[in-house]
Amino acid sequence: MRFNFLHIFLLCFCLLLGCVKQEPPKKELVVPDIEDFQLSQISIVFAGDYMQHAPQLDGALYGSGIYDFVPTLRYMDSLWSSADFVAVNFETTIGSGEYTGYPTFKSPVECMSALKECGVDIIFTANNHCCDGGGRGLARTIECADSLGLMHVGTYRDSAEYEQNRVLFVEKSGIKVALLNYTYGTNGIRVPKGRVVSLIDTVKIKEDLALAESADVKIVSIHWGWEYNRGENSEQRLLAARMREWGADIVVGSHPHVVQPAELYMDSEGYVTGAVFYSLGNFISNQRQQYRDGGVCVKLYINKGIDGEFFYGVESVPVWVHKYIDADKYRYQLLPEYARGKVSMSAYESYLFERSMADNELHIKIF
Repeated sequence: MRFNFLHIFLLCFCLLLGCVKQEPPKKELVVPDIEDFQLSQISIVFAGDYMQHAPQLDGALYGSGIYDFVPTLRYMDSLWSSADFVAVNFETTIGSGEYTGYPTFKSPVECMSALKECGVDIIFTANNHCCDGGGRGLARTIECADSLGLMHVGTYRDSAEYEQNRVLFVEKSGIKVALLNYTYGTNGIRVPKGRVVSLIDTVKIKEDLALAESADVKIVSIHWGWEYNRGENSEQRLLAARMREWGADIVVGSHPHVVQPAELYMDSEGYVTGAVFYSLGNFISNQRQQYRDGGVCVKLYINKGIDGEFFYGVESVPVWVHKYIDADKYRYQLLPEYARGKVSMSAYESYLFERSMADNELHIKIF
């Protein structure tokens, strides 16, 4: 083939522009071990106020002195069985023979054994009703929890037990969690001599968080706020900020008997690095007013990254207390959101269920 000047010019021009491409050198594809990316994760479900008013005690009575509270919890199984730990604010005491509801709660041990049977692992016992049964009732509550294998924190039979157990540690999948529990007071009932109740004391809380320093995650359950107020108050916000400053990663509130907002704290990359749940509302009670006839359960996912940093995920599940008639008496059952359509209800009951689901949807503020 003969080339003239034009052919040579075009060939040189194409070479200069890179139109004639050379094969790039091959790069070796490196696939890292999947273990390098695997995260450790545990999950904890928190429930609100577990109360036992007198009508609930009657509803759980199936014979002469025979109590069964398991039917009230049957629909919680799907949520609770999916978690590594389940924790509940145990807002009653275990009585002996004579059981009473509000204003001094003394309940049969079956209300506690039902929790254990249905999947609860931890109970928080520091609340304004923890001294309702006096010194013996406080001790009996702890003794029953121990006999059932329920972990507990917040009240103590003596100062030695307090010093040894003022911080509860749980561990799974290489993640160590510290749990602490406090209450604003005990309804004016003096803490019985020799017994110890973890009261809200900023000096003590700071000390306890320092004692929990060996934990990867520190969670404070706290009984505070104004009853029936759907918004947190300034004291709650201030104390929450101080506890976070002292090392608390997660704060879970109880006592108002209604759901209050939550706060999620995020880093610059959008990962949740901490949270405050001001109130989870009622878990179960006989309170039937709007906003008090249910509450919310929170499932907290604790994730550990390959860099050793921790971040969190949050799932909220509203619950409603279904009060219905069976065998000529009122019975109670907790219906989480996912139980929709699984229980036969009247049109009015369905309306109340749907209203509660909307009322108790968790409102989250992002920081």
